[in-house]
Parts: sequence; C-alpha cells; structure tokens
Amino acid sequence: MKLPVILFSLLLFFSCTTSTQETEATTEGPAILDQIQAPVRKNFTRKYSGKINEKQITMEIVNTNGNLTGYYIFFPDGKQVLLDGKLNGEAVELYERNGNRKITGVIKGKLSGNNFSGEWEVLSSGEKFTFDLRQGN
Repeated sequence: MKLPVILFSLLLFFSCTTSTQETEATTEGPAILDQIQAPVRKNFTRKYSGKINEKQITMEIVNTNGNLTGYYIFFPDGKQVLLDGKLNGEAVELYERNGNRKITGVIKGKLSGNNFSGEWEVLSSGEKFTFDLRQGN
C-alpha cells in the first residue's frame, strides 16, 4: 500500500516542478523581447550636413512610424540621391537608390542627439566609408 502512495507523491512532485520551470521560461520571454524591440522615436523631419568620403553633403530624413524617406545632395555638383529605410530605436538603415529605384548603396548608422554617424557602403564596388553628420537648418 505504501508503494502506490510513494509513486503518486513522486509523480505529483515532478509534475509541479516541471510546471514551475515552464512558467518561469514563459514569463522571461516577453521581457527579453521588450529589450530587443526598442521603441521607435516620434515622427520627425531632420536635416543633417557633413561629409561622406570627403565630399560635403546635406541630408534630409523624414521618419513616419519608423519608416524613413529622404535624400542627400552632394556638393558642389548638386546631385540628389533618394533614400528610404527603417529606424529602430537609434539604429538607422537607409538604402540609396538611383533613378530606376535600384539600390546602389547602404547607409547604416546611429542617431545620437544632434548627430547621425555610421558607415556608407557603395554596392557596386564594396567600398565603405564612415560619416559623421550634424543636425542643422
């Protein structure tokens, strides 16, 4: 008679232990996701200026719910290059497009205060250049 009671007690003990572990793992999941998915900043339009590959540029970026659009202009030639991409927290990824909407470059960077800095990659050559732009009028 004691054996069935002992077996039942062990079964009950192990089933409770497993349930507790599963619950702990489940409650940790959303907390980790909240840390990874940084909130998108409020909608904005910002103008930056500085240099990419020693060439002076002006850039305008419009954020609408984390979707970015805009352009930059090289000086002195005045060539305008279209941009679109994503904003996730402070991380920016922009795609440079030619007149046929083909992606010709990738700009990855970080917004920090009045600065936008990171790396620009020319896809045709694989060359990469750092940039540091400052917000202004």
